[in-house]
Amino acid sequence: MSIETAAFSFVEQIANCNDADRIARQFRSLLEGMGYDRILVSDLKDPLAQPQKLVTWPDVWRNRYREKGYFYRDPVVFDTLHRTDPFTWAESLDRHNSPFAERFYQEAREFGMRHGFVVPIHGARRYRGIVTVAGEHVALDSRSRAAIHLMAIYCHDKLSRLRQQSEETGERKKLTPRERECLHWAAVGKTDDEIASILTISSTTAHWHIENAKRKFDVATRVQAVLAAFRSGELNI
Repeated sequence: MSIETAAFSFVEQIANCNDADRIARQFRSLLEGMGYDRILVSDLKDPLAQPQKLVTWPDVWRNRYREKGYFYRDPVVFDTLHRTDPFTWAESLDRHNSPFAERFYQEAREFGMRHGFVVPIHGARRYRGIVTVAGEHVALDSRSRAAIHLMAIYCHDKLSRLRQQSEETGERKKLTPRERECLHWAAVGKTDDEIASILTISSTTAHWHIENAKRKFDVATRVQAVLAAFRSGELNI
């Protein structure tokens, strides 16, 4: 299947899908096929202080990003606010060409985020959102660039609508069995690697399930997710 066909198929499949987890999994799977295993779908407020729609950034990098206040100096954020067309991190670095921008991207490379691609989201009432994907070894030509652009717009819009519907109806947050298992082991202090070993899954998958749980409860840390799951009856400790 060509990347164009895969992109249009994804758009068609999510049109009538009301399962945010399924949409996120499909989007992630398609991107990973192109080498992008670091994904952020968010409003363009501080994306690590606000609830995200989808995130697979490493925790260490997220903590560093937050602690150093990178959001307010991030070249990607600046370009997303001032541009409507997609761009690569390399293109952003060329535009800014400053010592800080070079250091910033070098730090990101330490976490397997060597190549990045960004789709700015500009909506009604001055809404600003972002879809940014990154990876160590990626395949990005004009066709895949257009495909990611298309999928990112539709994925961001669909996840935004589903979140709004959930908030309006007061829908109870429901964890999947695997998310519940991962949170259970996180509650007793297990790392992603240890959880992966216990459940016979990859560390990346363990991290993914915990991030999904955090997103569902609109929290920033796994400790907060455990507490929220306990209070909602989704988790028994």
